[in-house]
Amino acid sequence: MTPQITSSEFRELESGFLKWLKTLNYSEETIKTRKRNIREFLLYLEQCGVAGSENMSTEKVKSFVNHLKCRENIKYGSGLMNASINIAIGTANKFFEYLQQIEKAAPDNLGYLEDNYKPRTILTVKEISQLYETTYQKTHYTVPPLVA
Repeated sequence: MTPQITSSEFRELESGFLKWLKTLNYSEETIKTRKRNIREFLLYLEQCGVAGSENMSTEKVKSFVNHLKCRENIKYGSGLMNASINIAIGTANKFFEYLQQIEKAAPDNLGYLEDNYKPRTILTVKEISQLYETTYQKTHYTVPPLVA
């Protein structure tokens, strides 16, 4: 069962934020992701004793990123990847933009995490042939010809 937001202001802000995203022509899938992210963000703030936008300090907001860094990925049982955390950060930053649009105080935007990805190395046909030649003993196997 998904936990529910108890603060009436947060429930209204969540609803208004999602409607705002629709007016900005965000796709249904993006809105679905943003809804999940903003709900986790607002629930986290409630757990920290924040019940309204006026108490949303930059310090509390930044602690949300640390929470995400430590949180388990429910689906896979590991930690969240930086890319997933960055999506949540992007949602929070968009929410702060929404708060400014409706003339409410908003904390400073959160900074994004660096991606830890290394570019993939793609082998050439010649390199693949060399791998076959070095890994298979020629007496037992024949190297199949590679089609380029």
